[in-house]
Order: sequence, then structure tokens, then C-alpha cells
Amino acid sequence: MRKYILAFFILFQVHLLLGQSVHYDRDDRYVDWISRAQSLNPQGDNLHLGIRNILRKDAFRRASEDSLFNQYLADKLLMDNPEYLRDQKQNLWSEKYSWANYFFKRKAQFLSLEKPGIKVYVNPILNLKMGKEIDNDFLIFQNTRGFELRALIDEKVYFYTSLFENQTRFPSYIDQASRKAKTVPGQGFYKSYTSTFSDNIKGFDYLNAVAYFGVPISKNINIEVGHGNHFIGHGYHSLLLNDYAHNYFYLKLNTNIWKFHYQNIFAELAPLSTKLSPIGLIPKKYMAAHYLSYKPFKRLEIGLFETVVFGRENNFEFQYLNPIIFYRTVEQFIDSPDNIMIGLNGRLDVFKGVSVYGQWMIDEFKVREFFADDQWWGNKYGIQAGLLYANVVNLKNLDLRLEFNRVRPYMYSHFIPLSELDEHATASYSHHGQPLAHPLGSNFSEYLIQLNYIRKKWSAELILSTVQRGVNGSGINYGSDILVLNTSRIDDYGIDHLQGISENINHLGLDISYELFHNVFIDLRLLNHSIKRENLETNSQYFGGGLRMNVSNYRIEY
Repeated sequence: MRKYILAFFILFQVHLLLGQSVHYDRDDRYVDWISRAQSLNPQGDNLHLGIRNILRKDAFRRASEDSLFNQYLADKLLMDNPEYLRDQKQNLWSEKYSWANYFFKRKAQFLSLEKPGIKVYVNPILNLKMGKEIDNDFLIFQNTRGFELRALIDEKVYFYTSLFENQTRFPSYIDQASRKAKTVPGQGFYKSYTSTFSDNIKGFDYLNAVAYFGVPISKNINIEVGHGNHFIGHGYHSLLLNDYAHNYFYLKLNTNIWKFHYQNIFAELAPLSTKLSPIGLIPKKYMAAHYLSYKPFKRLEIGLFETVVFGRENNFEFQYLNPIIFYRTVEQFIDSPDNIMIGLNGRLDVFKGVSVYGQWMIDEFKVREFFADDQWWGNKYGIQAGLLYANVVNLKNLDLRLEFNRVRPYMYSHFIPLSELDEHATASYSHHGQPLAHPLGSNFSEYLIQLNYIRKKWSAELILSTVQRGVNGSGINYGSDILVLNTSRIDDYGIDHLQGISENINHLGLDISYELFHNVFIDLRLLNHSIKRENLETNSQYFGGGLRMNVSNYRIEY
């Protein structure tokens, strides 16, 4: 009886309280569980899962309403979101010490302030990992400390900020790629780090932050401004917009009406990493993106994506601020050379527990050239096909993902050089030297298998992927590096997929976690990563573990 009363109370509060909330990001396991719950029990609500930065209020509502949602995770969602509850329970210390009234008032919050008109919650962030890589004398480690703060004002206006301070040594395949590209995946400015205790403890030192605030300007329209990144798609990766790159400044509009969710993103980007910029201030470029998602019925979600990346000598092209115009039309209005791409995204819940999804991203495409069989270089596109299978062969809480990604040479690249570094393009689909779509850039085929298992405090994830790439040679642009000017291509015709120097990547990663306390995890990681190029093969074999608090288990495959 108490469970039914609690469920009714939760549903009542969800409906009554918040107009908006902060996000759960793609790396959070709640988002994956909502996706699999939709596969098991399709809902006809206006929650569009192709937009993967899911508001907490929507995650909470889905967990409360869906009987097939994992009960353990549903209870955790309740504890993580006390702003939905009106009770003001005190902790045990507050009766004796008045100052303690703000600490651990809620089980999942280190510090809480709940007053008329405002609710604030603060938590520490910790991610400590250590391990060893075979045939590598350096210690592999991660030392992340920080905090997160979220707040709600007048039960409408929300804001969030988190700050991370890091020292990290990555496995060799990430370390070497980062030093070559002069950028750390997902990060901005970095320094070299060497411990005062040992010369074998060295790596990267960097600071990062996420911050945004949002305001509902009507019942169905919300505006948000901040620093962060976004993900559009149903896959493990996205060919439309991925969250792999460093955080960027953005203005975002979300419009939810009937069966539609329309999202506009206007962002300021950097064409170079800090280490590559020959001047003090990093040059600027800009992005505008529209995504229109439609759920004609509860088992089908389809979306149309359009984006443009442009450089204007550090000035925004205000004509792209029109939230409902086609960018190709604006391009013709102003006779611009900007980098415009369009894409399709979709998911179909075929039957209980099984969903198929896919994407098609087009950079440039001519039907006549496509059927001419002469491999014109400008037919640049990427395709994704995937399958989700929940409760594999009736094993409860064991989920399978199969995914295929294929991207043609020169996709996402551009032809106008940067004045600061003329071999790089100013309007490639990238930020801070990192792709805004798939982390491998272009000219590759990827096959990926993911297995997920959750049993209360235990969780395990297995990732197996194999990749074939055609990479650039010394001074020869075969189309794998999206940052390089595509005017340096090898030819206009006869452009084959996977052309160039053949590279094969095989990745196997196993992560096992145990939740020691609420949002405090003990992690174990096993990794085998091999890269074979021509007659050279490198292997990275790693074993390690650590302690994680109030942060997702972020991983880098490439």
C-alpha cells in the first residue's frame, strides 16, 4: 500500500511542480534505461529520445509512470531529484547543530538549500582511477576533483554548473593520438603534468566546466544559454551531432507542441585547438542547427536535421538566427561559401524489446553523379544502422546493441583556409580540433557490439568494435582528416571508400561497477586496443580500477 501511495504522490508532484529542469546527459545510465523502457513499453508522450540531453523532469516522470522501468534506478531517480518533493525532512545532525541542517538533508545531496522561491543542491565530484598497461612503464591514472550545483528559482528558471580539475595519463593509443592532434578528447586547454613523487607519473593537466541556465518563455517553448555539448541520435555514436568534442558556448531553443519537438542550437566554435593556434586568442567560427522530431505514433520517431558551420572573421552571420528558415536558402541570399549539411534520424520500436534505428547525413550529394558510377568526390555522406534488443533471449536486464557506421571520404570537411593556419579549413564540422560528429571523422566503416547488464548495485558493460579506415599519407589527403582543406584531395573522380593507407582498429572494453553508496561507485576496467597500419601493429592492454562519485563513467574508444 505504501508503494502505491508513494507512486501516486510522485505522479502528482511531477504534474504539479516543475516547468523545466536540468539535464541527464547521454553518458548517464538513466538515459539508456529510458531508451530501453521505450522499447519494452512504447509511450505516446512527447518525450523524443533522439534528443539525448533529457530533462530531469522527463526522466523522473517516465521512471514513475512506466512499470517496466528498473525499480532500483527509479528509486535512485527519486532520491536524485528532491526538488519534486515538498516534504522537508531534517537530517539527524540538525537537531543538535543548526548549521548541519543544510548538509545531507537529502540522502543524495551533500548540501541542500530549500527556501520559498529557490531550491539549491550541491554535490562533490570525484573520479580516481589507477591501472597498468602492459609494456608501458608509465602509470595510467585519472585524478578528477570538482563539484556540481543545480538550482531552481520560482519553480521555473533553472541553472546548473560543474567544475572539474584533472590530471590524467591515458592508455597509449589515446595518449599518442592526443599528442599528435595537440588536443585531449572532450577537453580544451591543457598542460603537461609530471608528479613531484615520481617521473613515471606524468600526463595531461586540464580544467573543464559545464554551465547553463534555462527559462520557459511560454508553456511549450524554453530558451537555454550555456557552455556544454549536445547529442542527436539513438545510437552509441551519432553522425549528426555528437558530444565527443569540447564544450562550446550555445543558445538553444526547445519547442514541444503536440507530436513535435523542434530544437534550435546557435553556437560559437573554435576551428583550432589552443596548442595549434599561432596567436594568443583562438579564432572563432559559428554553428547554427535545426532538428525537427516527429512522433506520428508511439512506436515511431523520425527527425530532420540541418546545420551550417561558417567563419566570418569572428562575427556571427545574423541571417542564420532565423529559427524556421532552410539554411540553403540563406546561403543563396548572401552568396555564401558556408558548410551546410542535412540529415535524417529515425527509430522504430518493432516489437516488445526490439528497436531499429538509423541516420543519413549528407554533406553534398548529386543524384546524377551518384548513379554515374564514376565516384565523384563531392558525394559526401554518412550512414548509420543499428538495433537495440532489451532482455536478450529472456535474460532480464541484459541488453544488446548492434551498430554500423559508414562515412565517405572528405565528409564534414571544407575548402576555405584559416588565415592563421592555411592548411586547416575554417568551416569544417569540428570544434577545438575535434569532430562534432563521429570521433573517427571520415573515410571509415565501423562495426560495434555493446552488451549492458544491471542488477541493483552491480552493472557491467562490454564494448566490442572493429574499424576499417583509409588514412592520409605524408602530404596526401585521402579524406580521413576533416580539419584539412578538401581542395588538397587527390582527384575529383575515382574516389573510393576506404582509399588511402589501410588501417584496422580493434577495440574490446569491459567495465564493471559496484555502487558502494548512493552515486559512489567502485569501478573495474579491462581494455584491449590494437591498431594495424600497413606492416606496423600496436597494442594497448590495460587493467585498472578506481573510485567514482557523482559522475558518469566516461570512456574514450578512439
